[in-house]
Amino acid sequence: MAVINRIAEFYEEMKTWRRHIHSKPEVGFECFQTADFIKE
Repeated sequence: MAVINRIAEFYEEMKTWRRHIHSKPEVGFECFQTADFIKE
């Protein structure tokens, strides 16, 4: 399966992730909410 097809499968989900992460900006190395979200 081509990479572009795999990306297309997850596009909407990844867009949701991006919007979630950018809605709660954290600066420097104190990215606790972002790290917790990624761990899930």
